[in-house]
Amino acid sequence: MSQNCYNLLTFWGNAKVNAQVAQWKSRIDEVIDSGKTSNDSNMILSILFAESSSGQEAEIGVRLVGFESEIINAGNNQIGILSSEQRPDLLEEALACFLYKLDKKVVVRNSFHNLDGLYGVAYTAPYDSTSAYSQFTSVVCDYEDFEFPEDAELDAEEKLEEAENEIIEFFVDDMPETKSKFKKNIAKGRIDWDSI
Repeated sequence: MSQNCYNLLTFWGNAKVNAQVAQWKSRIDEVIDSGKTSNDSNMILSILFAESSSGQEAEIGVRLVGFESEIINAGNNQIGILSSEQRPDLLEEALACFLYKLDKKVVVRNSFHNLDGLYGVAYTAPYDSTSAYSQFTSVVCDYEDFEFPEDAELDAEEKLEEAENEIIEFFVDDMPETKSKFKKNIAKGRIDWDSI
């Protein structure tokens, strides 16, 4: 039986990017309020890429299952999406490229997990309107090594944060124009920005 991957997409961009995300969230609400199912890859793509036929044709790599109801109403610059089995890496790239016309330094962050204890984070930024750069890392929560599940999850969180810090450094080194987005959105003291 395939398992869903829970994805929280966060968009770090300018006011135009924030307006686009607000428009997506409004469309998502309309679909949900109308009672139509959003459990269809084509419907999800039509919501996200309504202004562009290129999104409809984009190869997204995994089946999109729906919008995640528990995190739909997350932050103003966030959207929750369920995908089948793995994170939708090609969708992350397509969204970054789509947003390039609004903010050339936009960064898409995906915090993802599944019910088997896989936790991860991915960052994607567009080179241009057709190609993107991405880094990701993940850890598996090993419940067998701990007496209490909370301790296993805390251990996984700490390992993920350490691994995430490493990929952020690689990302900023390879895409220096995104450094300001990371500095603005990553907790102070987590990264030594002077060393990057």
